[in-house]
Parts: sequence; structure tokens; C-alpha cells
Amino acid sequence: MEEGAAGLTWIVGDIHGCADALARLLDALSLRPQDRLLSAGDLFHRGPEPYAVLTQLKSLGQQFAMVMGNHEWALMQRVQDQPGALEDLQGDNGAVLAPIGHAQAQELIAFLEGQPYFLEGIRRDGQPWYLVHASVLPGKHPSEMTEFELVRLSRCREVSGKPTWHEAWQGPELVVFGHAQSLSGPKRNAKGAYVAWGLDTGCVYGKELTALCVEELRTVSVPYQA
Repeated sequence: MEEGAAGLTWIVGDIHGCADALARLLDALSLRPQDRLLSAGDLFHRGPEPYAVLTQLKSLGQQFAMVMGNHEWALMQRVQDQPGALEDLQGDNGAVLAPIGHAQAQELIAFLEGQPYFLEGIRRDGQPWYLVHASVLPGKHPSEMTEFELVRLSRCREVSGKPTWHEAWQGPELVVFGHAQSLSGPKRNAKGAYVAWGLDTGCVYGKELTALCVEELRTVSVPYQA
């Protein structure tokens, strides 16, 4: 692709503190100044190097943006309930954050303050897209959902059988999300259009870290270990 071509939007799935895999993925993507990297959340918990992940993402400056995952949501809820307390940096359901120093913890919290729970845009073909960590309920714009619904796998409770949002979602928006390994990969609606794409490919469990190019609907994956 020519240097002057329009920028690409890459969305990376759940990083979970896997700094080495993130470094290899960034090498593989070879971001140009006009490209962006977005994150589907769950950046730091469970994996071995949360601060190294933070350092890499901050180095991207304005090229990087993110949505909050369930672990960031839980962490910030805890910090809000206990202002100034940085000893307990657990995520959702007690997920562990690998030990980091006090100053590093302050830097991580400052990085997360004010981060959004969804992002949206329009593909070059005119199809709108949403980025969330876990769910978009059919018939709702992400702004109409609670933080909890956006970061957890939500069910359509008003529908018979209470299917997950992913089972019921038919678009027209393309929802890009992480959170659930079982839902990784693309989903098409009855007309054959891509309407959802799961990006949690289990890197922290020894599998892969994956990014999706929104404009070209192609993925790049790297293994947990080189």
C-alpha cells in the first residue's frame, strides 16, 4: 500500500498483560502515521507484564484508543470506592494484576481514567461499526446500555429463550468485540454480511493475539510465544 494511502484502523483483542505478543503484533502490523490501533479492552490483568503493555500502548500516542473491558471496569470501580488505595488492583471476579510498583500503579490508573466504554465509526463501504468489550443488545445504541452490559456477555431477556446478544444480532452495524473466546471469529447475518467479529483468541492462555483491520476485514495473529 502506498505511503500516502488512507489510514487503516486495526482493533486488537484481549491483551491481558502479554507484552511480548503485543510487541510482535505491532511489528507485524507496521503501523504507519495515518493508521490507528484500537483495543477491545482487558489490557492488563492475568498476564505477566501489565506495565510493559501500558508502556507500549502509551508510546503510540494519538494513534491509540481503547474501550474499557470488564477487568478495567472492576478495577476502576474499586479505586472509586477506595480513593488513594492502590494495594488491591484486582480485576473482575478477582482476576490478578501482576505486581507493579506504586508509581506504576498510579500511572496505570491515570491512563484508564475517563476511557470510553464504546467507540464507533463508518467503514469505507458505508457500514457503521461499533467497538465494545463484550455486548451490544439488538435494538440499542451502545450509549443506551449500562457499563455493566457493555463489558459482560449480555442476554436478550425480553426474547424467548433469552439468547445472548451475539445469537440475536443481525446488524446492520458491525460489532467488533473481545471478552469471549467461544465467540471469536466473524459472524454473518442471513444476507451474508459481516455483522460481528470476536477478537479474544486466548493469548493469555497460550494461544494467539489477534487484530482486525476494520476497512479490509482481515486479521493478523501472532502466537503467545515466538
